[in-house]
Amino acid sequence: MKVLLSDAASFVLVNRLDSKKCENYGSNGHKLTGEFGIDVGVERNTLYFVRAKEKEKGEIIHCAVLNAQDVHHAAIKFNARTTVATVFCFCQLIEMNPDVEFKGDQEAWQVAKTMSNAIIGANNEGVLDLPPNGRQTISNRVFKILCSLWNNCVGPSEFHTHKRKQFVRLMGSSSLLGALYTLARNPFQDYDTTKELFELAGIEHPKNCQDWQWNLAVKANRSGSLNFMISGPGIGVIDKYERVWITNNF
Repeated sequence: MKVLLSDAASFVLVNRLDSKKCENYGSNGHKLTGEFGIDVGVERNTLYFVRAKEKEKGEIIHCAVLNAQDVHHAAIKFNARTTVATVFCFCQLIEMNPDVEFKGDQEAWQVAKTMSNAIIGANNEGVLDLPPNGRQTISNRVFKILCSLWNNCVGPSEFHTHKRKQFVRLMGSSSLLGALYTLARNPFQDYDTTKELFELAGIEHPKNCQDWQWNLAVKANRSGSLNFMISGPGIGVIDKYERVWITNNF
C-alpha cells in the first residue's frame, strides 16, 4: 500500500475493521517525499481505517476508510477532503475514547464508505460539486469551508497551531479530530460558534449566520420525477428542535 501525504505527517497507522473491532494491522513511520510504503496484506470485502499523524503519539491530521479497490491504486492521496468526508459519513459509527473506536457492523461501514466515496469523488470532484447539488444546495459550500478550516489547523507553523487550539477549544474537545467529530455530531451551532468557525476557515461569514447548519446532505433524483427528489418517504422522526427528518425509501 502506498499512501501519499503532506510533509506535516511522519507516521501512518492502518487498522483492519472486522466484526465490531478495530485491530491494529500495520504501521510505518518512515517518510520519503511524503510517500509512505506500508506492508499490509489487503483482503477483499474488508475495510481498513488509515490515519496519518505528525508523529507516533501525535495528533491525527488526516484519515480515510479504504477497501481493496482503493489500495490497488498506485498511490492513495490523503487530504482535507478525505478527512472531512470520512468523519462526517462515519460520525454515527465511531466514538472518540480518546482514539477512534468503530461501532456497528460491516454493512453499516460499507454504506458509510460508499457515501464518503461519493463526496470525495475522483480528481477532487464529488457529487457535491455537481447538479443537483453544486450551487443548488448549501452542502458543497459547507464542505469546502470545512476543508479550508481543516487545512488551516494542519501544519507545523504557529499559524496552524493557533488555529488548531482555537478549533479544539471551540468544540470543547481534547483533540483535532475529536473537534471535527463533535461538529459532525452537532451540526446546529449557535451564532457565535458558527461565526468563529467561519473565521477559523478564513472565510467571511454570511449575514444569515443564525440559520447556518454544518450538515453534508446529498441531493439526488433517482425516482424518475423532477419535482420529487426521493423515491418515497420512509421512516420519519422529529428532533428536539421540532425538525422533521424523513428517510428515502429507495
